[in-house]
Amino acid sequence: VIVVAKHLCGVGGDDLISQSIVWDADLLVFAHCCQQNCVWDRFVGRQQFTKLGLDESEFRLLCSKTNWKSLQVLNKIGKKSYSDCQRHMYQTGAFFEQVFAAARQNYVTNVGQWSEAVSFLFCDERDTPKNIALVATREGKLPKLVERKN
Repeated sequence: VIVVAKHLCGVGGDDLISQSIVWDADLLVFAHCCQQNCVWDRFVGRQQFTKLGLDESEFRLLCSKTNWKSLQVLNKIGKKSYSDCQRHMYQTGAFFEQVFAAARQNYVTNVGQWSEAVSFLFCDERDTPKNIALVATREGKLPKLVERKN
């Protein structure tokens, strides 16, 4: 079974991961999106968040700040009129998105028992700032498409 989804919004990403485990999928590929729509009770990365000392209220706060990484803010940064505050908001949103991606990646390797998983930027942020994807495989060989470039 191969599971592929692009820009699967919020809780849909967590439901996809959970269902991929039930299906015993050999390969999982999906792009994270809209973390502001995630739900604590269905978020597969809850255990990782609690290990970091984050609870449901802090989770909701982080969810809301991931939306700072948006085309609207990116377009303002691209113009001379952006403020340092807008740049920092964008960077903060990007960091929180990476925290969500890492928690999901941790879950698929530890709970889903895929032998290898990697999160990566699948396109330039000017094409879409929601550009983090997760690939996980049970066979231990990720496609060359996602090999890291040094």
